Amino acid sequence: MPVSYVQIYSKLRKNKVWLVNMIVECVSFVQAHGFEVAIGFEDASRADITFMLSIISTLEAMGIKSVRYADTVGVLTPARAADTVKSLMKNRNIDIEIHVHNDLGMAVANSIEAAKAGAKYIDCTMFGLGERAGNCNLFHFLHATERLYDCGITTHQIGQVQKEIAYVIWGGV
Repeated sequence: MPVSYVQIYSKLRKNKVWLVNMIVECVSFVQAHGFEVAIGFEDASRADITFMLSIISTLEAMGIKSVRYADTVGVLTPARAADTVKSLMKNRNIDIEIHVHNDLGMAVANSIEAAKAGAKYIDCTMFGLGERAGNCNLFHFLHATERLYDCGITTHQIGQVQKEIAYVIWGGV
């Protein structure tokens, strides 16, 4: 769901009250059908933190355990990534996932700082592939954090998978 005012008012042509009502309606519907729900905050890096915290409070009351903070337009900086993750987690009992884009070349740095600040999930892609300039490169993230975290996979394993993918996609390049 878009949480920045730019997205809510321009893209959806709706308001914050409508958005929160739709969130509650959608989450209730999915939960009524027995599914666990995780919410993605689209364009969160341009959103008001107070608004996101109020949504998180509503989601927590509904039993939601995880929220994805998306830097949809790739404008996040490492310091802001860390500060925002800390702010979203403060006095809340919810896991934070970070999803960043590499428009400014900061996807790995933003992801590392978000992880250090407490983000439990880090979205990464093979070769950093993704929209526009891409996303956080899994190999680079693992390489940079292997002394900080046990991610359950090594850079050597990812390197092997990347070689196989490169062979299939690019004919062995």
